[in-house]
Amino acid sequence: MSSKSQQFYRAGVQRLDTARRLSEELQIYLDARYLAGYAAECALKSLLFARTPPRQHSALEEEFKASGKGHNIEWLLEQLVRRVGENIPSDVRRLVGRVRSRWDVELRYASGRGRFVETSELIGFCDKLLHWTKGRMQ
Repeated sequence: MSSKSQQFYRAGVQRLDTARRLSEELQIYLDARYLAGYAAECALKSLLFARTPPRQHSALEEEFKASGKGHNIEWLLEQLVRRVGENIPSDVRRLVGRVRSRWDVELRYASGRGRFVETSELIGFCDKLLHWTKGRMQ
């Protein structure tokens, strides 16, 4: 696993852990939801970097920025197919769809406490996605 891949994976794990703590200990569900979705983004990016030769990492990062889609988890999933030929099982595609239905990068501008059910579901989905990603990187 490349250092860039490890960096994104560790960031995803940390964001998900923080999301759990915000939700369970402080009942700050909206912020927890944002961080959980961000963990899913980090998970997919970590796998992209793991499957991309290190000499192409800079180009990959530039593509995230230039396309404006680096936060779009469905686009990131499709990049795994297009760029590296990753076989994405249908249950993982559904999982990403569930994450996407409960998370958007625009949540960073939202305010309020959020709702427990949406947050709890999202944290569970993101945990599964991180687990799947880790298994694919080994």
